Amino acid sequence: MSTNPTNGRNSNKSSILRQWDMLKFLESSNAGSRVEGRELLTSDIKKHLQSLGYSIEIRQVQRDLMALTELFPIDVNDKNPRNYGWRWRYDQGISIRQLSTTEALAMRLVEMQLKNQFPNSMLAGLKGIFTNAQKCLDKMDYANNPTARDWLKKIKVVPPAQALLAPALKPEIQEEVYDALLKNRQVKGTYRKPDGNARVRTLNPLALILRGPVTYLVATESRNGVRKFYALHRFLDVESQLKPAEVPDNFDLDDALKKGISDFVVTDEPIQLELRCTDGKAKFLDETKLSEDQQISDCDREGWKRLTATVNDTDQLRRWILGQSEGLEVVSPIALRNEIKETLYEAYCFYD
Repeated sequence: MSTNPTNGRNSNKSSILRQWDMLKFLESSNAGSRVEGRELLTSDIKKHLQSLGYSIEIRQVQRDLMALTELFPIDVNDKNPRNYGWRWRYDQGISIRQLSTTEALAMRLVEMQLKNQFPNSMLAGLKGIFTNAQKCLDKMDYANNPTARDWLKKIKVVPPAQALLAPALKPEIQEEVYDALLKNRQVKGTYRKPDGNARVRTLNPLALILRGPVTYLVATESRNGVRKFYALHRFLDVESQLKPAEVPDNFDLDDALKKGISDFVVTDEPIQLELRCTDGKAKFLDETKLSEDQQISDCDREGWKRLTATVNDTDQLRRWILGQSEGLEVVSPIALRNEIKETLYEAYCFYD
């Protein structure tokens, strides 16, 4: 038996494979586009098929495509009867296999989570998947399972801390920053600090961190090379530059996250944390550990436990400790203990 792909594609049994390659070519013409995909002429598609090894005439290509428009989201432009134009609808995607109910539910949850965190241009390529997921759910047998209509009310993603409303963020600024990061280009814009002072900065985008309701740009300023966080909603204007971003050779986002970059690092080195905590708090932390080397043991205070762990020295750690109230006491490092003690005393004075 011959294994030559060209021979297989030229056989009478190759029509399904040929039409599948047509669909992929049409859909790819719209990949990553923010608007409708570009129109492909029948002659363009014929050339593409010939490059794949198919021997086919333009009339056959046109007949195949007309048949496919009955099954797939393809628009046809018949102004030129000898060379039709074809376009895959930008908000659709190929989905030959029907999504399972679980997959469809998962994709709807993903859509709900991402729609407020990413610009529309980045989500445009996923619209087809989201549409297919919704269509799958619309076809569910609600007669035999009437409570399925309420599934969105039964699954929610909630923040582990106090819920905060997202700050107002201009879509055009979000688009510009995401695009510059994607293309590894510098950005120039007016950034307003929390105290109200604003000035124009030229930045080298390194990464984006979505932290609760706020999106931060991790970047270095061209004039000093110091890595800082910039909240996107504080930009008054932003413009992507043609100059490539100057990215440090040793910058690795995963490594930086492990070292606590997203929690606002106080010191670069991890600390050996020792705590006294109530039995109830200890049980919770035994299930959701502070670190891989965490240890819990008895201590000299009845109803309390001793906990040790190696953690990053960050502002987030301090906020977490202060949020534990009377259920936790810092034993060491002594500098951190004194800092927490002073903060609690100042807070006490406000209420005294």
